[in-house]
Amino acid sequence: MELTQHAYENYVACVVMIVVCFLFLALRFALRAKLHHAPLLSDWLCLASYSAFVVYCAFILRHIFLKSRGSFEAPVNLNGGGNVSLEEVKEFMKMAYVLEISFVAAVSLVKLAIMSFYWTLFSVGGAAHRWIIIGTTACCVVWCIAFTFLVIFQCHPVDALWVHLGVEEYCIQSPHLLVACEISNLFIDVLILCIPMFAVRRLNLSRKNRWSVSGIFLIGAMVCVTSVVRLTAIWRPPNVTLNYDPAKTILWSTLQVGIAIVCSVLPALGPLFSQVKDGNLSRYGDTARRRGGETGYKISDTNTGNTGRPWVDVGDDRVPGASGAWASRDDSSGESEHPLETISKSRIMVQRDVTVE
Repeated sequence: MELTQHAYENYVACVVMIVVCFLFLALRFALRAKLHHAPLLSDWLCLASYSAFVVYCAFILRHIFLKSRGSFEAPVNLNGGGNVSLEEVKEFMKMAYVLEISFVAAVSLVKLAIMSFYWTLFSVGGAAHRWIIIGTTACCVVWCIAFTFLVIFQCHPVDALWVHLGVEEYCIQSPHLLVACEISNLFIDVLILCIPMFAVRRLNLSRKNRWSVSGIFLIGAMVCVTSVVRLTAIWRPPNVTLNYDPAKTILWSTLQVGIAIVCSVLPALGPLFSQVKDGNLSRYGDTARRRGGETGYKISDTNTGNTGRPWVDVGDDRVPGASGAWASRDDSSGESEHPLETISKSRIMVQRDVTVE
């Protein structure tokens, strides 16, 4: 089947992003298994967002290969002119309706996955961190509910979107609805990006390590870039209704959700990069398992002398301490007490947290 340019672009985008997201998710769950850690809520939310994304792409591929027979065109005036039949335009409108709902669901689940991961990392950093995370999560939930409702009931009756082809008498015009959705979505994305910057700034890290940690989270700025590009396809003055490009909008929506899923997975792969570099991934997992299968994600702890020091280097024998910070371990000791030990001037003093029952 010969595909039009728009159909080919959307087909490639869907296939590539489905495969890439799957590989990153598989790596995340494989790492959790290797470290003997049970999956967390953030892991399951990432998987749920990927499922919604697969549904989103399935409807695109279904339309390209089964409904439009290689085309992906929808005249902006929706009158079935040109080489596109009226029946095909109606099928396109039905697909677009499902895609909008799937997009809101997938993006919302990605946001909640990131916020859940932030809670695991930063909630012990103080009341301010906790309230910022809770407030941002509430914004994500409200955004999801509001725009799911608006998308579902954008026309009255609902089927007027494809029966009457979305005319103003029955429907909210798609460019206006999508712009409102995307601008508010972009605002929340920027807010989510700022949370780790605020937390990392307060950690007692070297400048190099601070920039390394911040860089992992700032990769999420790519989602904001795709959001801005998507806005340029939706809102094209002077006549936004006639200039609206639905094929490009769907293309950038696909890229936006796919990149968001990848960015939500990357911070959780931090132990992989650091431990593979040192060749200690197996020891990291075995130690965490002996200590009760902790998550390995906590970046600071208010109940430890290592507050704000997520990666403390105390020599070659480095394992995660009970608080999630790096601490030295002497497996031959067998003692339950771990007093402060003085290290050379180029090192630091590390205190072990011990729970006595």
